[in-house]
Amino acid sequence: LPLPVPVLALVLATLGFCLGVGQPLSMTTVVQAAPPAARSTALALRLTGNRLGQVAAPATAGLIAGVAGVAAPFVMLGALLLTSAGVAARTPAGA
Repeated sequence: LPLPVPVLALVLATLGFCLGVGQPLSMTTVVQAAPPAARSTALALRLTGNRLGQVAAPATAGLIAGVAGVAAPFVMLGALLLTSAGVAARTPAGA
């Protein structure tokens, strides 16, 4: 971005904070949703899914880009985000 360095520093600090908030919130959600006897297993599954996503997502995006073009992974991510938003909007608040 063509921004001055102090503004970029503020943007990066804000983005870092926002990205860092997700991990403790997701861990808290998992711990609260899992029964006490299965909390460690639930956290292990969450971590395994996270690491699998960190490996599989870039590899899949690269494969798709190689076959369908550079814009295809971005179109697919947009579609997945819209699908996720639709599912979240349809889910009752108490569920």
